[in-house]
Amino acid sequence: EEEALSMGTRLLDAAETCFIRYGVAKTTMEDIARAAGVARITVYRHYKNRDDLYSRVLVRDASRVLAGLKAHVASFHGLNDWLVEALAFVFHESRSSRVYPMLFSPDAVEQTWRLSISPEIILEHVLPILEPVVAQAWASAAVAPDITAEELAEWFVRISLSFLTLPSV
Repeated sequence: EEEALSMGTRLLDAAETCFIRYGVAKTTMEDIARAAGVARITVYRHYKNRDDLYSRVLVRDASRVLAGLKAHVASFHGLNDWLVEALAFVFHESRSSRVYPMLFSPDAVEQTWRLSISPEIILEHVLPILEPVVAQAWASAAVAPDITAEELAEWFVRISLSFLTLPSV
């Protein structure tokens, strides 16, 4: 199992490098296999296709940013302060990522949006960080009780992506 994890990481690293070098649309499974120093069949044993690899590269980078976010916002208790600090943190950390330029390149932007706004991504990665803050906001009546944590998590992802897709000013 450790060997499979190691190979999975190696393939993700190779895919990330290829996506950055060639662009998402021009990267082939053969390119990824060559970069990882393995046969193409090895790539297919671990990942369904290029889109699967691309989504896993995105999730890996987002997980890194969100792990840092969780630590960064731990000391902020009000929803407003939390949201401002969280957006600023995501903006800064994402922009300093080597994956970031690839995410919003013309050949990848549609897929990036589709993957990043999928309910699974939001629920699995953003919601656990946001839920305690939303619970506190409900308790203090800072947020209407009919607004769900899922809705706020989706809003947060959409706003974050909007900021990230705008050119630097």
